[in-house]
Amino acid sequence: MQILSMVEKEPSPEIVRGSSPASWGPAGAYIEGELGALYLLALLTGNRAPGLPDARVVSVRSEQGFKLDDLVVSGAGSAGDFILEIQSKRDITFSPSDSVYQDVASQIARSAVGSVPEDRHLLGIATQRTSRKISGAYQDVLKWARTADSATAFFNRIGAKGVASKDMRDFVATTRKHLIAGGIADDDHAIWSLLRRMLILEFDFEATVPIARTYGQALARVALADEGCRPCRGAVEPADRPVDQDRDHWR
Repeated sequence: MQILSMVEKEPSPEIVRGSSPASWGPAGAYIEGELGALYLLALLTGNRAPGLPDARVVSVRSEQGFKLDDLVVSGAGSAGDFILEIQSKRDITFSPSDSVYQDVASQIARSAVGSVPEDRHLLGIATQRTSRKISGAYQDVLKWARTADSATAFFNRIGAKGVASKDMRDFVATTRKHLIAGGIADDDHAIWSLLRRMLILEFDFEATVPIARTYGQALARVALADEGCRPCRGAVEPADRPVDQDRDHWR
């Protein structure tokens, strides 16, 4: 199993293009480590994790050939197996001029559906710097995309006067532009199909009272208290090998 390193690493030009040094320096590396630890703790305790509310975490990997490769989380739920790819960006605004989002959207455009059905292969963007637009309009867009019956229904709702806000329409237009630039067809169904799989995962590790860290600490207490926990006994495996649990464990 690959565990994210807390030490500072020299980033590649592709990763840091358009992003501030803070997003990949010591603070960025530390936050990425906290993010990985949170998902590993969900794995160890048999719990659900952000982005996978309907599934129990069964493996956590990094950089395993997926386009969003900071973390690749596999889950199992009543609907079947899930895959959640996560790209972590400390500073991302999702605005039309945000080159960081342009890069991530390009990665999303090049992503391929894996071993699970399309609607259960999710594409997450983790951010530690949130805003009113991110928590409001942009999350609403992705929720509308997930709950819409079709691309036509979704775009009709986005375009309806007095229904969607300007911020929502701007986010859709920006995402569409970046996805097309990344090779996706300029087609409503193709754009909607990716929007409904996208997640913005907001973490508050840098807040004065971080809820995400508190949740992680609670999971750690559960893992340490449960000496008979099967996942805890077999959690450490050789590098490049995901940690899996028996599917019949409580989810």
